[in-house]
Amino acid sequence: MSTTLTTLYTRFNTPDSSPDSITNIITNPSLYVEVVRRSPWDCYTALIGAVLTIWDLLTTLDSEVAFIWRSRSTLTGKPLYLFIRYAGTAYQVYDCAVNLVVSQPILVAPMNLTERYESCTTYYVLLPIFTATLLYAMDLLLAYRALCLYRMSRKLVIFNIAFFTLCAFSTAILLGLAYSNFEAIDTPAHLKGCWSLISSFVTVSQFPGLIFELWLFAMVSYRVIVYSKAARLWSRKGIVQLMIMDSLSWFASITFMLVLNTIGLGLFPMGMRTMGLPLFRGVIIVAGCHMIIHMRKASFHEAETALDSDLTTTRGPSRNVKTRSVQAVFTKPTDPESFGTSRPQRRPPILRQTISGSPSNTSWLGRVLRIAQRLGLPPPLKQDLDTLWVDAVVTINRPPSQDIAEEQVELSYMDTTTLTAGSDARVSRGRDGMEGRLETTGNRMNPHLWWVRAQQGGPLEAGVHNQPWTFDIEKT
Repeated sequence: MSTTLTTLYTRFNTPDSSPDSITNIITNPSLYVEVVRRSPWDCYTALIGAVLTIWDLLTTLDSEVAFIWRSRSTLTGKPLYLFIRYAGTAYQVYDCAVNLVVSQPILVAPMNLTERYESCTTYYVLLPIFTATLLYAMDLLLAYRALCLYRMSRKLVIFNIAFFTLCAFSTAILLGLAYSNFEAIDTPAHLKGCWSLISSFVTVSQFPGLIFELWLFAMVSYRVIVYSKAARLWSRKGIVQLMIMDSLSWFASITFMLVLNTIGLGLFPMGMRTMGLPLFRGVIIVAGCHMIIHMRKASFHEAETALDSDLTTTRGPSRNVKTRSVQAVFTKPTDPESFGTSRPQRRPPILRQTISGSPSNTSWLGRVLRIAQRLGLPPPLKQDLDTLWVDAVVTINRPPSQDIAEEQVELSYMDTTTLTAGSDARVSRGRDGMEGRLETTGNRMNPHLWWVRAQQGGPLEAGVHNQPWTFDIEKT
């Protein structure tokens, strides 16, 4: 046994003087006892991660049946959902079982050494591979939503695809280097649990995913801050409320867990370094599944409630391109119960969506969205595609000396969709000659620049500079 340990020690060049040296720990009973005392934390977090995943599966089962299983469409987020939900849940249960049965010497009697060696080898091989696969599957969905906030900017799409590919390959290479010489240690009889020698590449392999996650979080945070400032929502409460209501808080949650996981692998003491992994995977599974259900629910809700919408996507002056329907901006999707006994349609009716910009930009946006859905991503949220994220200021052209209450005004800013104002009222905005009638209790206002803002599920507000006014807006 000492020869085996010496060989492994030499291979990985681990100094005997290091307090975290695996050679010192498994040959020194006092050091081993200290590690054993900390090891239950891995067991606790594995159990919490498995319970969290199963609990979320059970509590969202009705929405899953309505918007995943009953839909026969296989190209609108279903494959990605099934992988994250069920492959992720299965691995969480497996991870919990290994921690409870194999790697916790305090809780169980000694296993057969051969069985423990084989179980630990399989566990340590699957651990990094499956965790990284779940992370990048979720990053694909997060990048999709982040790019929607920029209306699929050509430069950002190309850059993010290249960056995502680079980070994924870098992670795979670093994990390959870390585990190329990996070997579980066949410990003496008095030592129980999973012990192994792995290089520092395990910690380094977390950096590519962390960098990409921080980049996505920066993209989303920039859009939220710019929108909040332009729409007069510049406050901590406004930003936090906006992020939570638009499901953008998942970006922050996953980024935080990834940072914590990276710090744990590199700096936590032996016996606690992997304690963050089950919780990290649990957050990924819950966030990914909730986001996909939310996006599919919005698509079905739009198909059920907005069949009278006639929104067109144009490639040029004389060509229209049909795309899938997406959720009306700033409107909350209904729960499955709101559909009554009716099942979601096999495919949402094709609606048309007006997309502003030059013909080339419009054509690019339509192509990217269609390709994304063909690759298995869910329909985008219309609130993510709304141009309010790009420019929240709306200008209204009107003569300076007319009574506002009787004035018919034309909105000069193209928003492409409709805003919910109160319970029933809506306003249509566009550069293509569409007009909206604004009625207010104000009399005469000389300034020409008006602003319009709205929050999801909240009333529409408008005003002149910093002076708010209440509008009743009718759809023309």
